[in-house]
Amino acid sequence: MDSLSFVVGSAARREVLAALAPGPATRGEVLDAARSSKSSVYDALNKLEEHGLVHQRADDTWATTSAGQVLSDAITRCERTGDVLDSEAAYWEEHDATDIPERFRAEFHALEGYEVVRSPDTDPYRASRVVADTIASVGRVSVVAPVYHDRYADAMNQSPDADRRLVITPDVLEQLVEDAPDGPEGADHVESRVYAAEFAMVVSDDTLLLSLPTLDGSYDPHTEVVAETDAAIDWGERLFERIWERATDAERFVADRYGEAALDE
Repeated sequence: MDSLSFVVGSAARREVLAALAPGPATRGEVLDAARSSKSSVYDALNKLEEHGLVHQRADDTWATTSAGQVLSDAITRCERTGDVLDSEAAYWEEHDATDIPERFRAEFHALEGYEVVRSPDTDPYRASRVVADTIASVGRVSVVAPVYHDRYADAMNQSPDADRRLVITPDVLEQLVEDAPDGPEGADHVESRVYAAEFAMVVSDDTLLLSLPTLDGSYDPHTEVVAETDAAIDWGERLFERIWERATDAERFVADRYGEAALDE
């Protein structure tokens, strides 16, 4: 049996490892922290020691080994991620997170404390209004847009002096080139790049907005994940930077696809 299965297969072993994760503790302190019976805790300590996950120190306190500490951290992250998903299970069951890079999916626990804003029949534009208001009201914003939305474009143009970066998909750029060969109004104030993203995201200094596609791949304008914690914003900023680094400058993309002459039109 591998170490992970060994630990998660026993409530007592999970409790003992969690009790020791913050630092060394006496046997009595471990007993106080655990909900399992005294005999179960003693048995867990012995078996965790046999598996090289904890050890008894010279002062008779117990502590994790490096293996035990890393494993405890991983279990804690999994539990926190489970809490994030369980708090709005319907949303996560109806949407596709495949396009979020694996390393960022592994950090979904950073979204703790989020809420899902939904657009009821009585207010069908509630979610999109939250997005537009956020874009328009902040001094620095980074946006990933898999679709074109007039409301969001107008919001980007409301603060021409703001620090704004925009990632659009090749399909959105093609639509813009066809509909407005001279570029959309206000585009000169926005630093734009092109990348084939399937999810939408807005990141400012104090807010993260995330919109995943539905299971059939469709854009969902009716719901928005909203998070305002430092951890969530940091997660969003790092995800945006990853996309930004891999995206192509919009003018370069237009020149490559439509020819240099397209830049002069």
